[in-house]
Amino acid sequence: MTTDAHLSVFEQLDLPDTSLTRDTYAHAAQATPAYIHDHCVRSYVFARAHAQNQLCAPVSTTTTNCCSSPASCTTWD
Repeated sequence: MTTDAHLSVFEQLDLPDTSLTRDTYAHAAQATPAYIHDHCVRSYVFARAHAQNQLCAPVSTTTTNCCSSPASCTTWD
């Protein structure tokens, strides 16, 4: 993660950057208190890091393929 102030939150946190995610992010930011919205973003970032640590690899923008052990994993480039 970078701390460059000129980068958007999507760039800083490497969030999925589509029109749908930007619209959803903006709606959630407007519709919920800041502490709830920030918690949700932190939870997503933490879950993604945990999944990567558990040998999960993204298959697409909506699904993942997780392995229970390195021996059962496919190598992703």
